[in-house]
Amino acid sequence: MYHHFASEFGMAFALSRDVAHNLFVSHHPILGFAPDTSRPAPAVYPGNESLQSVLAPINGTGLFPPNVQTLISGHNHLFAMVSFVSPHPPQLISGTGGAGAAAALPSPLPPRA
Repeated sequence: MYHHFASEFGMAFALSRDVAHNLFVSHHPILGFAPDTSRPAPAVYPGNESLQSVLAPINGTGLFPPNVQTLISGHNHLFAMVSFVSPHPPQLISGTGGAGAAAALPSPLPPRA
C-alpha cells in the first residue's frame, strides 16, 4: 500500500542532494510519537512504521539523508518537538490539527518507544 511513496521520497531526496540544509515536510509524522490509547499506559505509537519501512531501503537505519535537518508534520492533535540520541533528524509536529485533543504522552517515554 505504501510502495508508491518510495518514488516520491526518492525524488524529494534527489532534489535535495546538492543542498546542504533541508527541511522535510509531510502530513504524517514519520518519527513523531502519539499516545496509543488501545493499550495500557504508558503506550505510544513509535512514529509511522509503514512510512519508515519505505524509507529504510532508501537511506538505511537513519531513514533520512544527513542533509535533512528537521522533519515538520501535522496530522496528530498534539504539539510535539522530539529529538533523538540516534542520527535521526528532530521531528516537529504542529498539533492542534483537528477537532479533539489527543491524550498526553507519558513522561518519560517508555524504553524503546
